[in-house]
Amino acid sequence: SHVPASLPITPSLPSLGKGMEICPDGQNTITPAQFNGGVSVNGGDYQPVVTVKDSDLLTLRGTIRMDSLHLPLTTDIFVHASYQATGQGKPSHWMVDEKGQVLPWDENPAHLDPFRTGVPSASGLLEVEIFQGKMLASGLGSGKVAITFGYQLEDGRIICGSQPIEINVVK
Repeated sequence: SHVPASLPITPSLPSLGKGMEICPDGQNTITPAQFNGGVSVNGGDYQPVVTVKDSDLLTLRGTIRMDSLHLPLTTDIFVHASYQATGQGKPSHWMVDEKGQVLPWDENPAHLDPFRTGVPSASGLLEVEIFQGKMLASGLGSGKVAITFGYQLEDGRIICGSQPIEINVVK
């Protein structure tokens, strides 16, 4: 397959399973798209589940091999996450917009702001640079962050990875 020359070569990323169409009614459908991704902590290997401290340097990356039936010339990429503080009941849900702002999200796919727009996608392979930095900047306390990313089809449907990247934050 052809990878655009402008993208860096991605190191080996763990599988995050097949794609899943996220539907407003909660009836999510599995698709043939393949998702890979993980977190590198302090320059280590990419892992799908990590435990980190505020001082750790994190790099989150992902790749999407799109369903061959869904290869638009360009697509929008989405990143959303849930955060559950240690000892708390329900998680809060968030999305990351094009400016890198983390905004509240109501879990309705129609209300997701894109993380990147107009991404060339005719090759069927998307690379997603999600985050690089320290958890300290997030202001989160101890808890679990589950990050999912995906792309939008021309008809508006959103396909995301079926398994999130999980970051356990310890203080």
